[in-house]
Amino acid sequence: MLALRSLASRGAAAGRRTFQQGPLPAWASVDPWAMSGASPQKGANFVDGEWTTSASTKTIPDPLNGEPMLIVPDTSSGELGPFVASMKKTPKSGLHNPLKDPGAYFALGEVNALVGAELRKPEVENFFA
Repeated sequence: MLALRSLASRGAAAGRRTFQQGPLPAWASVDPWAMSGASPQKGANFVDGEWTTSASTKTIPDPLNGEPMLIVPDTSSGELGPFVASMKKTPKSGLHNPLKDPGAYFALGEVNALVGAELRKPEVENFFA
């Protein structure tokens, strides 16, 4: 109930698609409130630690009005080589196994705690809500 009251109290800004508004978190690379036909956001592939594009793209329409909202890579089977090579470099076991590396498992718990703390910030909550 409190969440609904909080959401309703923000009010809808003119021209926005949702109730959310406010500053974007510093780490945000997309403005979810600006996605529209006038300003479609662009996606990319993440392979081997790098953001990459593909030869072709797909346009995802806004379900509210049909305008282009997102432009995402349409990766073809001929472009899969870097993805396969990256996967082959991944160890078969041990990377997230708490029995093989308790310190890494503990660090992952700390990361999750920090993520939870970040999600409690109003601007981050708005970004994901």
